[in-house]
Amino acid sequence: MPTSSSSNSSSSSPSSSSSSSSSSSSSSSPSSSSSSSSSSGSSSSSSGTGGTIFISGYWPPTNIESPNGMLLQFKTMSTSRGKFGEYIIPNYTNQNGQQTGYRVVVIATEFPTIAPRVYTPGDAVTVWGGGAGFWQVDYPMTSFTFWTLMQMYTPIAVMTTSRRTNDTVWLLEIGSTNLPQSGWSVGLDWNNGRPPYIGGSPIDFALPNMNQAPRAGNPPDATRNQGVALQVPAAVNALQVTIVNALGAAIPAANLTPMQAAAVQGTAPDNYVSAYAGYHAVWYQAWRGNPLCKAGWHTHVGFNIALATATSAIRIQLDQLITWLNAN
Repeated sequence: MPTSSSSNSSSSSPSSSSSSSSSSSSSSSPSSSSSSSSSSGSSSSSSGTGGTIFISGYWPPTNIESPNGMLLQFKTMSTSRGKFGEYIIPNYTNQNGQQTGYRVVVIATEFPTIAPRVYTPGDAVTVWGGGAGFWQVDYPMTSFTFWTLMQMYTPIAVMTTSRRTNDTVWLLEIGSTNLPQSGWSVGLDWNNGRPPYIGGSPIDFALPNMNQAPRAGNPPDATRNQGVALQVPAAVNALQVTIVNALGAAIPAANLTPMQAAAVQGTAPDNYVSAYAGYHAVWYQAWRGNPLCKAGWHTHVGFNIALATATSAIRIQLDQLITWLNAN
C-alpha cells in the first residue's frame, strides 16, 4: 500500500480549469480543504471489511448532482463526505437489501452554473463545460484528485464513468492507451493549455511514476512507452460480459443497449478526458495488482438513456462487481 505521495509531486492541487467553477469549490491543497468536510478516507473507522470500491462520473447523466445524475443515489446512501467532495458509504447495501461489507466512495463533476440544471435525454445542445469541484472534466484536476483518492482509500476496484454519444449504449471499455501528451485532445475551451501532466515530471502526482523519468512523447504513464495499450485482465473481461448479460436481462432493450467495447480507448475522437480517466482505472489496477486491486475499467454512458434507467444500470453493475469480488 502506498503511504506517501510521490517525491516529485507538488504538495498543492492544480488550479481550477473551468471558468464555470463555483466560487465555493476549493482549488487548494488537501491540507487546506474546507473544515466543513465531515470525513476523510484515512479517518473512517466504520468501513466495510471487504474493501473500498471507487466510482466516478463526469457529464450528465454520469454525475451526482447539479443537475441530478445517476450517482445521486450514492449521496443519499452516504454517511459522510470527504475533503475532496467524495461521498462515502461505509457499508454498501445492495439492491436485495443486504449489507455487502464494501465501502463505496463516489465522486463526480458538478455543474452549478449551467442552465437548465436538469438532465434531459437526447439533449445535444447544452454545453456542460469543465464543471466545478475537485473532479472536473480536466486532465490535471482528474489526475491530481484520482491519485490523491487512491492513496487515501486504496480501493479494491475502480469504476470510472462518463458520457458518450447521443444513444442508449452502456459501453464497458476493455482498456485505454498511454498516449503521448500531444495525443490527448485539448480542443475544448476549458482544456486549452491544460494537457495531461507529463508522467515523471516534477508536477506529476501519479504514484506509479515515483522516481521515473519522462518517456519519449511525454505520456502520462512514465512506466510505459507512449502508445502502449493497457487492457483489463482476462477475469475482468469475463466479468464485463457477465455485467452486460445482467443488464440485458434486467432492462428492456428499448431503454438500454449494454455492450463490451471491441477495442481499447485512445483513437480519436476517443482521446479525451474520458479515455484519460479510463487509463487511470486500468493503470491503477495493473500497478497495485491482484489481490490489492482486482478490477478497474471505464464505462461510457449514452446520453439518450433515461436517468432512471442509468440509475438502475449502475446499481446492477456495482452489485455484479461485488458478487464477482466475493468469488475472486
